[in-house]
Amino acid sequence: AGHPVIFMARPGIYGSSGNHNNRRHTREIALMDGALDQIRQKYNISSFILTGHSAGGQIVASLMNRRKDVSAAVITSGLVSVKQVSAFWERRRKIPGKLLYNAAEFHDPITEIERISTDPRPDIYVISDPEGRVVPFFSQLFYVRRLRAAGFEPHHIYAQATDRQRHLLAYHGRLAAALIAQGRSEVEIRRAVHEMDLEQFK
Repeated sequence: AGHPVIFMARPGIYGSSGNHNNRRHTREIALMDGALDQIRQKYNISSFILTGHSAGGQIVASLMNRRKDVSAAVITSGLVSVKQVSAFWERRRKIPGKLLYNAAEFHDPITEIERISTDPRPDIYVISDPEGRVVPFFSQLFYVRRLRAAGFEPHHIYAQATDRQRHLLAYHGRLAAALIAQGRSEVEIRRAVHEMDLEQFK
């Protein structure tokens, strides 16, 4: 895209320090928020285009709630309605017993949608596979509907993941983010994402 890119790993993975079992909590969001502050200061960045896949979508949505320097966000197969999905997983759990975590303590970005900046409004893209089996599709659909109810105009794009779980759309998200950085229109971005789908099956 001709723009600098930073790959941020959540705590405890890809060589970063921290305990990955503490994911989805407010502290994790605060750490990522602080990291963006330091990156912004060091490199004199005026605004960010964020993209996050799956649970990374939770982080992106949460950072949008906190920051006024997010010009655009792309969320793919996103866990963006955390408590709703946690309740869904718990109902489907086949092995009885006590959970290793307390889902009530998870940070749920959908509860803070009203904190998203309206001046300027970020350009929000949500890319979903309706047949996704890792993060239920209803999580993204509910998030999009809540955004619209709050006065935002998210772009919801349906795509087709090629893995068995119909989940992996991270490359779709990177493509969309690159096109946003290039100043492409929503129509061009939708077309490019759909063309990526077609290329996968050649």
